[in-house]
Amino acid sequence: MSAPVFDELDAVAARVRAAPHLLLCCDFDGALAPVYDNPAAATMSNEVRGPLADLAGGGRVTVVVVSGRSAADLRARADVPGLIVAGNHGLELAGPGWEHVDPAVAESGPAVSQLAADLHRALEAIAGVAVEDKGLSVAVHYRHAAPEQHEAVRAAVHGVLSNSSHPFVLTAGRMCFDVRPRVYWHKGEAVRWLAARAGQPDALVVFVGGDPTDEDAFAALPDGITVRVGSGPETAARYHVDGPDGVRKFLEWLREQLTAAGGGHG
Repeated sequence: MSAPVFDELDAVAARVRAAPHLLLCCDFDGALAPVYDNPAAATMSNEVRGPLADLAGGGRVTVVVVSGRSAADLRARADVPGLIVAGNHGLELAGPGWEHVDPAVAESGPAVSQLAADLHRALEAIAGVAVEDKGLSVAVHYRHAAPEQHEAVRAAVHGVLSNSSHPFVLTAGRMCFDVRPRVYWHKGEAVRWLAARAGQPDALVVFVGGDPTDEDAFAALPDGITVRVGSGPETAARYHVDGPDGVRKFLEWLREQLTAAGGGHG
């Protein structure tokens, strides 16, 4: 069972201060930004952007924003110098001047496009449902559909997937279904790849997230500082915070720890 991170700050501080490098990974929606009824309106406040920018610019921290959103979408919303984005649940990675998509993931692009078209046809008659083709994954949003239609949405999604010749993974998010190709690549693999690329394979990973797919990362990082955002089902994360306000306070605290250790600002 996870513990409130603010009850365990002494233990966390000792590990942070002892680490030669930190790989700080944060979910976007519901962590760095509140969950909006209209996902297109989601934005990060200056109170969050400030600590992130300071951490990213200090030299001792590699900051990564991990999300189901596309990398291009994340770059526009998390506009912090030096930031790395891991879009499409970690399937596409991008930093200053570079991009990376695992070859097996890239090969799935045409199948994902076909799936998006099939889902759109299957769901177009249900009001309030939106199918988002993100290139390497698909999201079916039903936040604005009538509650009595939610089961019809679920049944239609499962029906399309059962008729697909390509293997996919389905996860349930916040009033949406996320579908991504079934490849050996998830958020945990993305974190390991990024640590190696940064030349810091032994970096201490701090992963903060509340999306169901973040559980892949929590489970893959038993030695990291893993923080679940919000309440919910049992989690593989070691700690938890209440919501985006708790994330902001944790980032401010982390900046203070690194400043005290001489690594907070550059």
